[in-house]
Amino acid sequence: MNFNRIISLITLIFLGITVFCQDAILIKNNPDIQIIINSDYSNSLGDDLKLEFEKLDSVVIEIKKDSFSFKKEILLGDSKSYQVIKTTQGQYKLRLRSNLELANPIEILLDTLRPKRIVSRTILIELEKQEFEFGKVNLLITHLRETKETNESLSKYLLALRHDFSKWQVIEVVLSEKLMTLDYSIVSKTFDSETYKGWLKTKLK
Repeated sequence: MNFNRIISLITLIFLGITVFCQDAILIKNNPDIQIIINSDYSNSLGDDLKLEFEKLDSVVIEIKKDSFSFKKEILLGDSKSYQVIKTTQGQYKLRLRSNLELANPIEILLDTLRPKRIVSRTILIELEKQEFEFGKVNLLITHLRETKETNESLSKYLLALRHDFSKWQVIEVVLSEKLMTLDYSIVSKTFDSETYKGWLKTKLK
């Protein structure tokens, strides 16, 4: 392994480092429910959540389905776990749980209301190990089919591909199989060609 390859691997490892927060609120969602955090209606979430915090004292969680809405203010301090459950009356509520485990939640830092940039060091290293570009494309597509990712993470993985055409192959699969919702402002930055940026903007209309 030459020196440049070693430096590349070290860089990829550092890209995977995330900010550590001691406490978190875990929420296991119901498939029918959208979760809204602190009345930010521009970003409703249908996934399981891990809400981390640094300076905030409380958070307001709203669970919503059609015309139904339920809000709960949660005081932040120690870690807590909740599950969205359906009551016998057909409504929904947050129920406090113990020993709740979430397989692959979306992680959000409440102080910014932005998903954390969570990058898998393993997949980045595996992408670097692939000798041929088509191998990287196939590996990344398989990973995206198996793992929920943020747009920030996807962008880091796409940058491991050498050619815009390869990146577009991945994007086409993501869109056709509806693996995630793409954010043009984030993903478009991974392309060098304005042509591919234009195609992406058209696809996302």
